[in-house]
Amino acid sequence: MDKKKLPALAAGAALAALLGMNWDLFGQMNRLYGEIHALQEDFNHLREDYREAMDRQEAALQEALEREASLFSQTETTLRYEDGALVLEAGVMPKEFRAGETALLSLDTGESVPLTDDGSGWLRGRLTCSLREEVAPVAALGTAESIRREALPSLRTEEALSMECKVQWEPLGAGGLDTVLQIELDPRGVQPNLLAEAVWVEVRYAILDPEDAGSLAGQVQAVQDVEGLWNADLGAYLVEGEDYHYNCYLTVHTEDGLELTSLGPAAERSWEGNLGQMTAGRCGLRPVF
Repeated sequence: MDKKKLPALAAGAALAALLGMNWDLFGQMNRLYGEIHALQEDFNHLREDYREAMDRQEAALQEALEREASLFSQTETTLRYEDGALVLEAGVMPKEFRAGETALLSLDTGESVPLTDDGSGWLRGRLTCSLREEVAPVAALGTAESIRREALPSLRTEEALSMECKVQWEPLGAGGLDTVLQIELDPRGVQPNLLAEAVWVEVRYAILDPEDAGSLAGQVQAVQDVEGLWNADLGAYLVEGEDYHYNCYLTVHTEDGLELTSLGPAAERSWEGNLGQMTAGRCGLRPVF
């Protein structure tokens, strides 16, 4: 072999060995990086589990402290709608009811009623109050010299002042177009004392903001039939040959003056070119204050 080539061969062999070592080292570094990444993931999971455990422990401790600081060992409240007003029924079981003390259930509006002993250790009261979105009762125990008060859980009135309904499109007469929106106030979703006196359908342009007054195309009052269903003929807006896209919202006036509205569209109707679309279904109605 040519002696001049030996250094070059030796250098090539050394370079190959160095590249092999570098490749092996690169592989080891990749494996180490993967292990470090896996450890980091495990650590993050452990840290999240620890944070959740601490949050649960803190919440349980806070609840225990609130129970310990409470004037009452038990409380209960219910809210109903009767004869145009809200009826709040509340009961509390005092941990200590001192001699000479009286108990009072009150609201921030000044409405109040005494709480009386029902013979089982519970103090109970029934308070008729004005309509509002939320009822925040307070129970007080006291004498002329001192009063101890505690806020009871607030109650949203939406559940007591709401109803459900079902809507569908019906044809106007034999062979007519589906222009009538039929509304059935679902007996299973209607509060017993919420009786509808009038039902209105608001026809709004769907492409505009429904809160914008300019999106209102018009209103149609529904007529109740012998079966108790409410029917609103929207034929004045659903004109054959014209393009439109409407959302229909419902408003119900009860016999004692309460107003309920749909939070979203109860039905939709559109026509563009040769294509039309209609939707309807179940809808919730909520009070307006």
